[in-house]
This record gives sequence, C-alpha cells and structure tokens, in this order.
Amino acid sequence: MKSVAHDTAVRQITATLKGPVAEAFRQAVPALAQIDHKEFYDSVMGNGDLLSACLMIFQKRREAFAHLLVDANNREVHDDFVQLRCGRSVHDIVAMVVRSHAKRQFHRSLGGDPADPSSRANRLYRAINEYLIHDWQVALVPHYAPLAVERVTELGPAILDARDAQSLERMAQKGDAREGNARGVPVAMPVPQPLPPASAGLGRSKDEEYWWETLNDPLVRRALALDDGKMRETIAVLANIGDGTRREVMSNLGLTMAQAAVVLTTALQVMGRSGFNAIFGTPGKPPAVKMFADRLAATDQRKRNDLKGLGGVVTALLQQAPRSGRAAALAG
Repeated sequence: MKSVAHDTAVRQITATLKGPVAEAFRQAVPALAQIDHKEFYDSVMGNGDLLSACLMIFQKRREAFAHLLVDANNREVHDDFVQLRCGRSVHDIVAMVVRSHAKRQFHRSLGGDPADPSSRANRLYRAINEYLIHDWQVALVPHYAPLAVERVTELGPAILDARDAQSLERMAQKGDAREGNARGVPVAMPVPQPLPPASAGLGRSKDEEYWWETLNDPLVRRALALDDGKMRETIAVLANIGDGTRREVMSNLGLTMAQAAVVLTTALQVMGRSGFNAIFGTPGKPPAVKMFADRLAATDQRKRNDLKGLGGVVTALLQQAPRSGRAAALAG
C-alpha cells in the first residue's frame, strides 16, 4: 500500500473535514444544520463541548459517514485502524482532530504567539501532542492546559491513565505516574485488532500494513536502525503477536505505538525469532508476558520518552536472564 506523505494527508483530511464531513453532520443532525457550512469546522474545533458531541454522533451514527469511510479501492471501512483513501485511519484522524483542538485551546487559555515555539502554549503542546489520541481526551483539554510542561514530560504516556479531571489533578499534584491504573482505570491505548487477510494482490495483511507504518516512523527507524531485510522480518513477526502481548504490552502499559514498536522489536532482537515467538507470539505465554510488562512498568518512566533509551531498558531487562535462556527471565 502506498504511503501518503504527512503534509499531503493533513491537507486532504482538513479539506474533507471542512467540506464533506461538515455537510454530513449538518444533514444528520438538524441542530447542527443551523451552523453555517463555511463556519462549521472552526466552530466545532473551537468548542470542546461541541467537538465532543460531534465525535459521539460520529460513533453512534456511523452510517451517515459511510460514503466517506472508504479505502483506496473505494471499499467501505469498518475498522478504526484500517487505512482510508487518504492514507490514514479513523484512529489517526481522531487523534489529529484532538490535537488541533488542544493546540487552539492552549493558545486561547495560555496566550502567546502561536508562531513562537518558545511560548508556554507551544511548549505544552509539543510535550503532550504525542499522547493526544483519543476522543475522550477532548473533555480533558482544559485540564491539560494548567499542567507544568516539565510534569507532562515526566509523565509521558502515563498521562493516558487519567481518564477524568480528578485523577489528572491528583496525578499532577502527587506525581503518581501510575495513578490511573492504581484506581483500576483501563489505559485506552490504541491496539491493532486482529484483522482478516488483505485482498489478493496487496501482498501484506492489514496487521503487516499497520506495523509497516509504525516502523517507518522516522523516530522509530532511527532508534532501531533496521535495514530492509530486518524490517521485513520484524513486520512479519510483529503481525503475529499473541493476544496476551496486545493486552499487556500494547494496552496496559500505556505505551504509544512508537514505544510499543521499540519494546517489541528490541525483545525480538535480544531473544531471537524462536524465543520471541515462544513468549510473545501466538499463542505465546501470557503469564510470562505479564511479568515482563510489570517489570517494564516498574522502570524509570522518563526513559520511555527516549526511544533509544527505551530499547536499552528492554535489553537490560531481558539480559537479566540466566544462561539457560532469555525466556527463562520472563518466567521469573
């Protein structure tokens, strides 16, 4: 599948949101038809309550947008992690919308020149934008704005553990980077769901396409330094990880997709393909995966923001294995 350049995809998506998507909302909900078509995008993006309502309407009345949710072959897409014609998935577009809204709100509440990278609003946005990925975060944007940039950087992906204003406030004040999990709040990390094989001729399954996109992130590529041959091998292995790995490593740890790619690829490099598949593959060994995830969760949270450093943390954890084999370290 051909990759779409970031700037090109953003322009296409923004034009679609301002045009066909705005019109679909106005036709689906009479109350929204009162908003002028030309002003719809800016009105929604500038109002958190209205944006949250629109995102909820989209999820509940998805059929109203079916004509827009198609892939490159004009086939309807029903999975939020499958690429659309624009080269991005629904999940990607939701994240883009949440980030755009947050950027506007940070400048509105914190002031400063939007073009000035040293302004507090811009520094906060740069610190948090990687973790603005879910529709439920729109309601938290006003509560993100007062956070210290340094605290946001320290928390990293753990900020996703806070699903409401109260837990976010406690996390900011107490420095409890795992507060959300301690209170039993699930981390809503995007996880690629098991997908059917791609149609004949595409050459890769949907999971392989997903990992191809993630491993080709410039930051991930620099952290892992994979050549083309290793890239193909890694994609094939990661496309077949087990349910326990999806749950424990890609969801419960609260990692971004780039971080998950570094964690799993580093584990593959250290353990080798057979050792990795025995633990992290299908069916794998879920108890061992959980133990690994727990050990990783107990490491310095700040190191997760440095992808190369994160790879070093994973290597160190796995090299604690006795001589009988790396997998033994995961079994305790």
